[in-house]
Amino acid sequence: MYKNWKTGVLLYLIMDLSVLLDSSAGLHNLYHLKNRFSP
Repeated sequence: MYKNWKTGVLLYLIMDLSVLLDSSAGLHNLYHLKNRFSP
């Protein structure tokens, strides 16, 4: 059970990272979101 949970988290993180790395547009939008909310 614990091993499965760890694997699930790892897969989730890897997928999240791959999605971010896949789209530079995503990173670009993140950058602008950060700037928009900073004073």
